[in-house]
Amino acid sequence: MSKEYYYLVTGLPNLTPEISHLKKGIDQFKSEIFERLSSEDLKQFQMLMYEADNKLLLNALFNIEDNNAPQGVFDKEFMLSEIKDPQELPEYMADFINIFNESDYNKNYLKAELMLTQKWIKYALTHGGKFIKWWLTYQANLRNILTFRNCKKLNLDIETQIVRINDISDDLLSTTGKEPDLNAKIDWYADLIPIYQKDDMLEKERSIDLLSWRLIDEVNNFQYFSLDVLIGYYLKLKIVERWLSLDQDTGREIFDRLVKDISQQKELTIEN
Repeated sequence: MSKEYYYLVTGLPNLTPEISHLKKGIDQFKSEIFERLSSEDLKQFQMLMYEADNKLLLNALFNIEDNNAPQGVFDKEFMLSEIKDPQELPEYMADFINIFNESDYNKNYLKAELMLTQKWIKYALTHGGKFIKWWLTYQANLRNILTFRNCKKLNLDIETQIVRINDISDDLLSTTGKEPDLNAKIDWYADLIPIYQKDDMLEKERSIDLLSWRLIDEVNNFQYFSLDVLIGYYLKLKIVERWLSLDQDTGREIFDRLVKDISQQKELTIEN
């Protein structure tokens, strides 16, 4: 039976999407919560944070400096040591390092990133708890659907963009025409259609975050003091912190980022 965290959950400040000031940010939340978790529950939290460590690993392998990268479980010095002889990294990272120099992944960052992401998600689906599995599956499905639509719109190679983890990714990859109807397989699929049709890029991102927020609450309905509630709070805290950090130049930044992503995707398609 999983541990209940009565004291931790009841001590969490109220959190809503419209909040204008945070009493506790991500760093304070982690410092207060992590030391009180059981060792097994801490591993569950860390499984989510491996997303940042994936970025750290890729930057180390490609010798890229990024002082603004989010903090994961490991630091830069540890990662630089591990890529020489992986001993303490999660097995999917160690496996990726071992094949990195023996494949063409070392020549293409985006291709390597896609493969590492697939390995991370499959690792989490094997070792993660129920909520972790749900969240990463939801995120992968969401990413794949949006990627499929963008690739169709920009005439890009879908094969090099989709994270292959389940039947949804298989359906998207196997279709030769328009997007397959996924209503029967994804209960939130209908909610995504009007969001994607929005013209305003900032409003579209905001709406996707609100969808994620709602789904977290639905999944954790009738969960009161469990680890899943803490993880859900952490994910919502990340959403709020991101939006509070945005300024008037956000629209331009998002546009520039998408243009950069599109350019990289085209380069990846050409190389393949």
